[in-house]
Amino acid sequence: MLATGVDHPWALFGYVALLDLGIAAVVFEKKWDFLMSLGAAATLAMEAGWAHQFLSPEKAWFAMGLYTFFAIFYALVSDLGRRLWRASPEAGRRGDHQTWTTAPERSYRWCRWACWRTS
Repeated sequence: MLATGVDHPWALFGYVALLDLGIAAVVFEKKWDFLMSLGAAATLAMEAGWAHQFLSPEKAWFAMGLYTFFAIFYALVSDLGRRLWRASPEAGRRGDHQTWTTAPERSYRWCRWACWRTS
């Protein structure tokens, strides 16, 4: 969708959100927490690619909402993962949650910079 050169942000990021939900389901089922870090990085890359190609001052509010949505999504998934795995006997082995929570913050900061750059 990004490579077509046509701006369809709702379709693109709706698809990315569905992929992120699928990744979260796999992470919770298989306890492959490294996938959330990969998903966060891929989401950030898609956001950056879209912003680089299509972000303009009139789309700044959409971009801020988009980055806020994914920041909240990853924060909620991280919190849910912590709650589920705290009760698990493997809880001491889980160390990837910090990446899950810092990726959205970095994403949001990058969006603020990108919106400032276009204005």
